[in-house]
Amino acid sequence: MLGSMADGPHDSKGQPWLLYAWLILIIALLVLGIVSLPRIVRSIKESRMLELVQTHLAQKALVQNSPGGNLPVVSLVFPIPGTGSSYSFEVFPVRVAGNRIYHETVEALLAGPPREALAKGAVSFIPVGTKLIGLSISNRIVYVDLSKAFLELTTWGDTGAEGAIAQIKRTLRRFDGVRDIVILIEGSQLEENR
Repeated sequence: MLGSMADGPHDSKGQPWLLYAWLILIIALLVLGIVSLPRIVRSIKESRMLELVQTHLAQKALVQNSPGGNLPVVSLVFPIPGTGSSYSFEVFPVRVAGNRIYHETVEALLAGPPREALAKGAVSFIPVGTKLIGLSISNRIVYVDLSKAFLELTTWGDTGAEGAIAQIKRTLRRFDGVRDIVILIEGSQLEENR
């Protein structure tokens, strides 16, 4: 008798609650994920981690696909206009020739957006004709001496003037170890000229 009961059908009345518990847990996790998704997306955008990953991947692709593969890659910052007077800065990797990497980076920035940046709608707030007079580094502070053309107003007005300063500072801050950037206009600190 015992043998026939063990081989017969099992009583499963107590088991459906386990299935329902799993279904409720899965549904709760899905709802929680959907509700928190906007916060997660906003946090990712604010952390600018995607920008860093994109820059790294672009630099890696540039190194692999470029005929001048042994030239150093630097990051230049250019604004991309948005709606109205808003804009956002984006980083673009470029190759520079020469052994004075900071100097070459500023020269490349003054030359304007590279082709890849132009394709994304990038512009430069730095007035055309601005020349690099000199660049020096002391105690991790970069001193950038520019020509007076840097002070000329562009079609961007005051936004462009502030943006030009931000563009230079953001580009130079991409280097490790830079503590501060001081912009000079033909030897005088920028704030004295404004």
